[in-house]
Order: sequence, then structure tokens, then C-alpha cells
Amino acid sequence: ANLSLLQQEIAHLEDMEEQLEMRLKQFWPQQTKMSLAIAELQRRVEDLEQVHTSVAKRHDIKHQRKQMRIP
Repeated sequence: ANLSLLQQEIAHLEDMEEQLEMRLKQFWPQQTKMSLAIAELQRRVEDLEQVHTSVAKRHDIKHQRKQMRIP
């Protein structure tokens, strides 16, 4: 009797494992797309920060030059 119970339990677990694998296969591509999109956004943010920094530096330099001209 114990053996058949174990076999039933194993069969049940194998079914659950298959269901989980199916769910993972459905979910994984979405997750990968999300990760790629997030990475792309982070790159864009870094680019914008670099642009902002260089614009701010240019502004500072112009401001310093103006101050030098004033007697």
C-alpha cells in the first residue's frame, strides 16, 4: 500500500514539475524582454547624465570667462 502511495505522490510531483516548466517557458521570454528594456533605459539615463554634465561644465566655463572680463 505504501509503495502505491509513493508512486502516486511521485506522479503528482512530476505533474507539478511539468506545469511549473510550462509556466516558466511562458514567463521567461517576458522576463528577458523586461530585463533588456530596463538595461536600455539605464543606458539612456547614463547618456543623458553625461550630456547634462558636459553642458553644465560648458556653462561653468562660459560663466567663468564672463566673470574674468568684468574689471
